[in-house]
Amino acid sequence: MYHQAIAQASQTLKNVERWLDKAQAHSLAQGIKMSSGGSTRHKHTPLPKASK
Repeated sequence: MYHQAIAQASQTLKNVERWLDKAQAHSLAQGIKMSSGGSTRHKHTPLPKASK
């Protein structure tokens, strides 16, 4: 049981690593600089209030 859970978690991490590698390659091809810091993240914009 534990072996299956560890194997599945390991495979999931490998998949995530591949997705990140693909995202980085895509961003470099588009000329987008990737950063590990939070300063380049989009700020949350609240939704406009519904008018009555």
